[in-house]
Amino acid sequence: MPAKSAVPCRLKVTYHSWDEAHLMLVDCRIKAALRGSTKRRERRAYYCGEHNGWHLTSQQTERGRG
Repeated sequence: MPAKSAVPCRLKVTYHSWDEAHLMLVDCRIKAALRGSTKRRERRAYYCGEHNGWHLTSQQTERGRG
């Protein structure tokens, strides 16, 4: 079971494909590196069945999955 987020799912950006979500993940990482940001870092994309799409998260792994 996925971990519950502090941010409601309805407020998150939904990407229509894994490719689109992964592209945005790479973009976030590049922008963070250029800014030298140590704040929130998106780490992975995950599928959301509620929205039939993908979201980004700063969580390294899902709970219960190591």
